[in-house]
Order: sequence, then C-alpha cells, then structure tokens
Amino acid sequence: MRLDSAVTHGTVGGVVVDGKRTIEGVWWTPGEQARSYGTLTVERRAVTLMLCDSSRPGPPAPDDVGVLHGESLDGQPLTLLDAFTIHRRDWITSGHNVERLTAGTLLIGAEVTAADELVFARAVLRLRGLREWMSASSLSLDGRHSVVGPRQHFQTPTPRRGWREHMRRWSRDRHRRRREQAPPLVVHVQGAALTFGFTREAGGTPFRDVSEYDAEILLELDTAAPLPEWSERWLRPLVDLLVLANREQCVIESFVAVIDEPALAEAVHPATRVAAPDSVWSRREVEVIRPDPVELREREIEPFRHMLLPLASFRSRAVDVLPLWFDIHRRLGGAAAFFFGTLNVGRSYQENRLLNLLAFAEGYHRTFLDALPFAADVHDEVVARMLWTLEDRTQRDHYGTRLRYANEQSLRQRLRQLIERAAEVIPELRAQAATLRNELVDTRNQYTHFGEPGQNVLGTAELHGRVDRFLLVLEVNLLRDLGIEDELIPKLVVYAYQGRIP
Repeated sequence: MRLDSAVTHGTVGGVVVDGKRTIEGVWWTPGEQARSYGTLTVERRAVTLMLCDSSRPGPPAPDDVGVLHGESLDGQPLTLLDAFTIHRRDWITSGHNVERLTAGTLLIGAEVTAADELVFARAVLRLRGLREWMSASSLSLDGRHSVVGPRQHFQTPTPRRGWREHMRRWSRDRHRRRREQAPPLVVHVQGAALTFGFTREAGGTPFRDVSEYDAEILLELDTAAPLPEWSERWLRPLVDLLVLANREQCVIESFVAVIDEPALAEAVHPATRVAAPDSVWSRREVEVIRPDPVELREREIEPFRHMLLPLASFRSRAVDVLPLWFDIHRRLGGAAAFFFGTLNVGRSYQENRLLNLLAFAEGYHRTFLDALPFAADVHDEVVARMLWTLEDRTQRDHYGTRLRYANEQSLRQRLRQLIERAAEVIPELRAQAATLRNELVDTRNQYTHFGEPGQNVLGTAELHGRVDRFLLVLEVNLLRDLGIEDELIPKLVVYAYQGRIP
C-alpha cells in the first residue's frame, strides 16, 4: 500500500554513485540570460555546485548569498537557495573560470526566488528510523508484545498445484487478510492530517522476486503553507519525536512537496488525458533537499533495538498522543532545541550535554510546571516597600532590577519537582535525589560562574552517569505529559535501558 501513488522517490535527473548524487545541467542567475554549465553534487552534509565558465562577476563578495536557477539535462527545473561561492579560480589569459558554490536548500521541480514562494498543502516525508519505529514491538499493559509490521499490509497467498485449489486458497486468504491487515494510521492534529503507512517496492529478475519495505508520512494541511512554516511547524516536531522515541539519531531522508496545478492537466493531449483522472495530470512534485544538520553515527550493533516509545506501545491511543505531542513541542518553542538537539547530535562533551539539558529543564518547567512563590500583586507590594527604604537612587535601580525576579523558583526548586515527578513512576530515581539536584546545580554554576569548586561539583569520571540519570528524569516527565500510562512507563524504561537505571 502506497500512501500516494503519484509520489516517486527516484533520483530525478541524477546519478547515485557511492552515496553521492550528481545532476548535470545549466545554471543562471534569476533575471539574467547568460547560462553556465555545472555539475551539482548532493551528499548527506553538503550540496555543492561546480560551475564552468561562470558568468557571475568575481571575485565574490563576502556576503554574496543568493539564488541560482537551473535546468537538468532531462529538463527538470532546479533552484538553489542560500547559495554562496566558496572557491573560484580564473584564468585571465584564456577568459575561463571554475567556481564552486554551496547551498542550504535544493529544489528539484520548481523555480522560485525565495523559500516562502514555495507554497503547498500536501507532502510525503521519509525519516531515518520511521520504518523501525512503526514496526517495532513493545510490551503493552497486559505484558504482551504487539507489533504492526509492513508484511501485514502486503501479504500474498502461496499458490498450490491446481487452479481450483489455488482459487479456494486465494479466496480464504483474501478474507483473512481483510480481517487481519491493519489500516494506515491517520491522525488529525490542529491544522493538518497525518497518515502513517508502509510502502513496498518490488523488483528482481524473472527467477527472483525482491521486495523492499519502507515507511512514509503523508501530511495534508487544511491551508497551504510556505516551505519555512513546514520546516518549523511540522518537520522539526516529527524529527524530534523519533529522536525521543527511538533514542537514535534522526534526519529527513526524503521530503517531496505535492502541488496541484489544474493548468498542467489542461496541457495534456486529450488522447493521453483519458488514461488517468485529472488529479494525476495536474499534480506536480517538488523534491526538497537540505544537508543533514548532524553527522550520523552509524550503529552496526543492534541499531533501533532499545527504543523508549515504539508506536506499538500507544498505537490504540495515537489519535490522542500525537496531537498532544505537537502541542507540547509548540509550547516549548526554542527550548526544545536544547534537549532534542543534544540527543540528536550523536557525540558531544558531557559538559555541553549538562548545560543544554539544564537549560531545557528550566524552560520546560517554566512552561508546564511553574508556580510563583507569592501572588504577583503581593510580590509587587513587597518589592515597592523594600525599595522605598532606600534613599539613594542608584541603590534603588540596582536592587530593583534584581528584586524583579525574586518571585521566581530557583533552579534547585525546579529540579526537585522534576525529579520527584519522575520518581513517582520510577522509584529508583528517588534514591539520592537531593544529592543529584545539588550536584547538577553546583556543577552548572562552576561552569558558568567559575570560582573555587564546591564539594558537590562533579568530576569528569562522575559526570557521565549523572547526566544520563538526569536525561532519564526528563524523558519520564515527557512521557507522563504525553499521557502514557504510569504502569507502562517503567516497562518502557527497563526495555530501553536494558534493565539498568542510570
């Protein structure tokens, strides 16, 4: 079952060799007539263009950031956004030059002059780990393993000798498959509908059949939105969801925008047009390619084996959990990057992980669990009375700025509530909770304010274990916010951490 039969995922206008995709064609600056031949190379971490005899004036200015239009040799329109020159060599005597550029975004199938000009309401998305997340089994509350794998969608009967027996078996299997096959998961969130489903691509030879299974998400917005809004409102929450759920790195593997243009169907010859409905002929696909934001750390030993939150663990309640996830991610705002970016980066110093997780913890607590020590009007009255006792204006200004924030919880108080909330479902976290809180705060203060280290400041050897335990505290809090049952969370944690609580 394909989510969208009109969406293809081939290498349009390009050749893939050793993980590098190359597209040859001609390129030009929007609004100019001069054309230059160039070779575009698409890799995981970079999109580069090598132009021969570029008509662009050189040498480039430091702020030479712009847009380039192109056309591949097979006629596909191309656009490079946020493109700038990183190297140029001119041969003055011959008049030839070679220019190398890099870009932040490549569009295959559209020509625009800015990212917000690409407006669409439908897209198909593939993510690293999506297939594993959708097909992994998980312990349910009754202790059973549940799983919805791709083969449940694409089962075929095994033929027997004799056509009568074959037809009888085919009929029985057909009714059985109708009962057993799980339909694609459709989730409605505010402003969009998301369809999670598996796809199968068949191939091979006359003597050998080969099928490859994958997973896709079809996103359909109520109102068309520009590309930057897609990235922030829909793509980033989905990537961060898999980072949390899989405990593995996640990047966008394929993102195809589907645009309906009725004029395309009208341009098709009537004799050809009758072969398919107008919805097929009027559909235009635009592949959006961006370099991966992180360096993937490939795991060869049991990757995606110890997930924290497989889809199977809440599939029956996904229509409630997933909309809640998008709401939580939206409310976290920029603080989400401190947490999910730290998990997705793969490798980093433990000191950086600690500072990022504490920054997220403070923003997370302010958003969902914050409580003022005193009522706002009482606080304002007390501060005014304090400042009234000071006759010097410089002193009033100095202490007034600091007293303005005195009605907020300290980081120690925030961590205490987060740890206690996680310990309600994971009792092992209650042991040494006060010690962990003091160690995290004092170590953070040592990193940010310097000075003589106190007795609670963690050393390098101790830091790794404390950061892992604090990470578990934040994960458990997020699971509870998503509405995952308190009885199920300990089972998920034991499975994800292989029976070991940090």
